[in-house]
Amino acid sequence: MTYSSPMNSMSAYGWQESQNEMICSTNLGEIIQSLKESVRLQNRVFYPQRILRGLINFKIEDEDELDKGKQKKYLELILDSMDLCKEVYATKFYDKKLEDFDNKLKLYCQDINIGEIPLTRRKIIEESDYFTWEATHPLKNQITAEAISQFSRMLMIPIAHGSLRAATDIFLRYKDMKPESDSVIYPVRFSTDKFKDRTLRLNEIEEEYLEKEAKRRRVVIFDEDVDSGETLTKAVRFFENLLEKQVDIAANLYRKKGESNSYSGIIPRKILRTNFRRKL
Repeated sequence: MTYSSPMNSMSAYGWQESQNEMICSTNLGEIIQSLKESVRLQNRVFYPQRILRGLINFKIEDEDELDKGKQKKYLELILDSMDLCKEVYATKFYDKKLEDFDNKLKLYCQDINIGEIPLTRRKIIEESDYFTWEATHPLKNQITAEAISQFSRMLMIPIAHGSLRAATDIFLRYKDMKPESDSVIYPVRFSTDKFKDRTLRLNEIEEEYLEKEAKRRRVVIFDEDVDSGETLTKAVRFFENLLEKQVDIAANLYRKKGESNSYSGIIPRKILRTNFRRKL
């Protein structure tokens, strides 16, 4: 089935006018209930990645108290929520996938919940971000998807949180061009601004998962908006050390040195070296 992006529909209503839909203070229970009650366009575009955002954050907040069994359950939930993001973007008929995820979340919460507040009621906060929203535009997503379609088998690693919506849309556009591909996508948080992360936030089980999936696949690190280049350069170094192979780099919004125009797609390594003076 041909992918019909909800981002295209959102753009038709006015892209910048939709930016404030990013703002929220919610929880997993409320998000899931909203997705059950309505398939309105704003729900489909903005809500599913909040589930992903929440689970990634909760895993990191509780990391000191997670044994390997709990780490594995978080891995499964993050993979399932990534699948849910793709399903909600791909079709309005996501009821079965959402119900299955909700049931698994309730089952796993009994084991992985830390503290007095149930996992489904812990706060998930998102703020409006002009540059992230500009870098999520469907025209940019299409350009990047076409650029990475040169890879027949890919492990796409979006740098969370800002890249999650763009990455979902890009991956589905890519799969539309490469329906036979067994490519996979897994997000990793490295938020140097909002969360002051000093390194990529992965646990042992996640590292093992990525090492396995990276075998016989091209690895593409994706960041929606490249500013100083520091975050992306650190991510490239980290993953090349972890996976013991060279990775490719993609972004929806970056500029070449001395130019005012912005670009989308694969970023040549020499641009990171030249533009941002980061040694790779």
